[in-house]
Amino acid sequence: MDWKLIKTFLQALMTNVKVRLNIAVSCTVILVLKPIFKTLPNGTDFYKIIFFPLLFLAVLFWSSLFVEVISFMFKKFQSKKI
Repeated sequence: MDWKLIKTFLQALMTNVKVRLNIAVSCTVILVLKPIFKTLPNGTDFYKIIFFPLLFLAVLFWSSLFVEVISFMFKKFQSKKI
């Protein structure tokens, strides 16, 4: 396994919200455009290769954004409660 790839991936997870949102939206858009990829020559094979990595990235980045929003709301709630 390539450790540089894992290091780069973890650095991407630690970036600011705007970058993580761009990555999540980009992965989701590519996943939604499945019918267009299927019409291209060798598009089905290409889509089969990129589907699971993109799905994994999309779920991971959307979940990190969700955790960020929940954390932000919890901090706001705690500051108003005190």
